[in-house]
Amino acid sequence: MGIHSPSRRIRTLKSARDLSGVTFGHKFPRRGLKLLHWLANEWIMFDNEGKMLAKTDPRTGGFGFHIFHNKEQILPPILRGQSCYFEVGNLHKVGSDNLPFRQADTRSNKKNIDRIIVRMVSGDVIGEVYITEHTPHQNSFCSESTYRISRGLILTTCCINSILVVLRLSEESLWRRKQLH
Repeated sequence: MGIHSPSRRIRTLKSARDLSGVTFGHKFPRRGLKLLHWLANEWIMFDNEGKMLAKTDPRTGGFGFHIFHNKEQILPPILRGQSCYFEVGNLHKVGSDNLPFRQADTRSNKKNIDRIIVRMVSGDVIGEVYITEHTPHQNSFCSESTYRISRGLILTTCCINSILVVLRLSEESLWRRKQLH
């Protein structure tokens, strides 16, 4: 299959092990894993019904979000008005300087490969999250490197971050108690 393979079925990554088995964000100096971590912990929240919600509207262009037209047909087609795809991760887009990467980390095209695409269903409701890789010299996206990220993996990423924060706070509290005694 070539770069443009609309017939390819998109694999869903459900665990950290699944994520470690793909190239997204793994090779230095790429930062896709940082981008996914940021998205799961800072941009997505879950409501009481388990729906994924965007904390900010991607239509405003914050963090470099912009409409993804799916010209290469790497994602399932959507009917106009039914929902919309938005892309984030292009470090050359206005607003991307608000992403959690040091400016020195963003100069090389090798660092500007990883992208996340979200399908917004209505208002702030997120239908799906995808990761993909942009091929700069061909100005296109690689269907073989496009994966759907499960709600469970996003929730796990949030929980892991919360657990690490709780552990850090517990260690600090224990250290302070030892200092007092």
